[in-house]
Amino acid sequence: MKPAKQIRIDIKTRSVLSAAWRAVRLVYYWPAQLVMHIIRVARHPADSWYRITAPWIVNRPYKPATGRRLVNLSAGWYHFRHKFTFDREHMQYNFDYAQQTGGVKGLALLFALDAGDYFYLAPLVAALKARYPQWPIIAFATRNAGEVNSPLIFELLRNDPNINEVRFFDGKQTRNFKNYDYSDAHRQTPPGYLAVPVFGEHLATNRHRVASQFETFGLPLPNTVPLPLVHLPPLPPPHVFQLLERIKQQCTKQAKRGVAFLQVDSRSSHYTYPYADELASGLSDRGYFVLSASKLKNPPPASHVLDFGEFALMDSIHLLKLMQDEFADLRIVSVASVFWSVSSAFGIPNLGMQQFRDDAMHNYWYPNITVIAHRDYAGLPVPARFLADAEDYTLDARNNAVFAPDFVLECFDRARNKKRDESATQPISISHRA
Repeated sequence: MKPAKQIRIDIKTRSVLSAAWRAVRLVYYWPAQLVMHIIRVARHPADSWYRITAPWIVNRPYKPATGRRLVNLSAGWYHFRHKFTFDREHMQYNFDYAQQTGGVKGLALLFALDAGDYFYLAPLVAALKARYPQWPIIAFATRNAGEVNSPLIFELLRNDPNINEVRFFDGKQTRNFKNYDYSDAHRQTPPGYLAVPVFGEHLATNRHRVASQFETFGLPLPNTVPLPLVHLPPLPPPHVFQLLERIKQQCTKQAKRGVAFLQVDSRSSHYTYPYADELASGLSDRGYFVLSASKLKNPPPASHVLDFGEFALMDSIHLLKLMQDEFADLRIVSVASVFWSVSSAFGIPNLGMQQFRDDAMHNYWYPNITVIAHRDYAGLPVPARFLADAEDYTLDARNNAVFAPDFVLECFDRARNKKRDESATQPISISHRA
């Protein structure tokens, strides 16, 4: 171990070097980035069917397209390509214009997202199919896992009836998720198909991520936020029915009041809640059969821990839907993860722990979720959240909140027993900005 004096010197040296690097970036890096940003935006000609948007970019009009078609278009004209420099940069597509000028034959939607993100996006895909029914849709799913993308999305896309074909592509993650490398998907895209990455802005100024997605794709905004869509296979595998029957039998035999689904791990935020056993025990004491998607060291007698070697994600979701039809009192306790969107699609009450700080978290909130948070979020209705005091949580090494299990169970009781304010149960309006 280094002496304390040496450690202090090292810390001081690092601070000086860090300050020097920030000065260099201020003088050289950002001006260079600004110049490159101007060049990149200028590269998109006026007849492109998309526009790069930002608060400081003037909205350029499209050339008149009525009565004319562009000829001899290169393949690059059909493919969206842009390297984003700043967080506030985004894009907006104009498929109507592309249809008038380019003889478009179909859509190639490029996905590099987590599974939960796709359920939020599924209403957008349905809206695109409804507006452009003449265009077949090919969905490209990255086969490479990363910080914000999962290969699991391939199976979800295959179940979507609005998608005609699903293909894998070898994508590469970059420092900015908007600049994901889609080049392999571009190589596979058939001639005449518009190749477009699918994601929305995630900004605190957005009312909801669905609004951003509809605006990005040039679709009319609905008056209220569409619920996430989960497209299930016609029938689940036999082992899903078998587990459902075992749960029903145990609930009847032990006179359980209902089922509590527990999911307190998040791949995307590298988070594992350390008190899953305490929550499972507390839920069991309250008369619930506990079905856990998270590992338990000492499961309660009336419980089952899902084996993901046997249960795929869609199997678990299908089981959840079947339980909703069987049990009047089905509740979820989760962290911010895939089951936020799944529970919202089905309308299942969900006590959700918002473990990481996210000023835009109202972008993915729905009225079925009561949020436990360690900071106040102005975008949430007051009845929709429990605000933890300092003694109710600690911060882990990644600055994620670890809520005390007794506090979580107290919130569970309060959410179960209180009558929610109407403002927290009405559909979310997206006709205005937050």
